[in-house]
Amino acid sequence: MSEKQWIWINLGGILTFGLFLLISLITRGQNALVVMTEIIGFITLIFAIITFIYIKNDNRWLCISIIAYTIPWIVFGVGYEIGIEESMNNFNLWFAIFYGFIIASFVFMQRSYHNLTNIFKLVPAFFLFFHSILLLYMVVLHIWWLLPF
Repeated sequence: MSEKQWIWINLGGILTFGLFLLISLITRGQNALVVMTEIIGFITLIFAIITFIYIKNDNRWLCISIIAYTIPWIVFGVGYEIGIEESMNNFNLWFAIFYGFIIASFVFMQRSYHNLTNIFKLVPAFFLFFHSILLLYMVVLHIWWLLPF
């Protein structure tokens, strides 16, 4: 396959992942939709890694931004599937792992924004916006669970 086809497969995968993510959030976490979203996210991550290995020019940064975008969402989905709750003893460990992944993804998406030169430069900007919303939600949830009542 050509480089252009790999890039469009990645963009289609990430758009599908975003659509299913939005639908699963709207339906308040229906189990079937959450599982389908996680599967689509994992497949998108695999295609982005394969494309990163295959492409040798500046469009690699698009794959890096897609990888950096999907990993924190997959960590969030895994925590949802495991059932991380306030009553668990190790929920702070999960939050620390999540915060580490999301901070690393912010750094990689910012670098990919600066290294992309064409229309694909908008993709990391949108990813940063959605990651900011996810980070705000998780910080509020973490603070809420730490309140002493």
